[in-house]
Amino acid sequence: MFRTMPAVAFSLILLLSGAAIAANNSDTGDIAAVAPASYHLLDPAWRVMEQKVTAFVGQQKQREVVDMAYATVAADVCDKLDVDEKTLDKEFNLLSADMQKKNNPGEQAQFEKELMGYYGVYVGLIVAESMQNKVLFCKEVENVRTKKGGPSRYWSAVSSTPK
Repeated sequence: MFRTMPAVAFSLILLLSGAAIAANNSDTGDIAAVAPASYHLLDPAWRVMEQKVTAFVGQQKQREVVDMAYATVAADVCDKLDVDEKTLDKEFNLLSADMQKKNNPGEQAQFEKELMGYYGVYVGLIVAESMQNKVLFCKEVENVRTKKGGPSRYWSAVSSTPK
């Protein structure tokens, strides 16, 4: 399964779901209203990824992959956040559990490889968004962090390590 997922996932780092930054509102208003003009250049990539991943694993699991990618990037970019690697690894294992029942070992390995590839693309999209305006991104992460579920379930206790 994804026993080595944390190492792979974090090596990828060096939102068309509830976690998508462009879809969220902050306390100061719509992020799109204060984000750089280039912010929306990623919208076509988000739409294509949503279609591909939803076709691959279904809408609910697509959202979970985005949440995991968002949590991972936020922990890398913003201060005072750490990823709970055990929870993240457990979620990747759950995502592939249904496929294990249907696939032979070769098909399962291909499924996991493709899922990790999609996860990596989402990480890249979210990194690109976070670098457009890191302060705004991290402010929105703080809002997300206060809510139950979504990406917040993948963060462990607050870290004191500045980034």
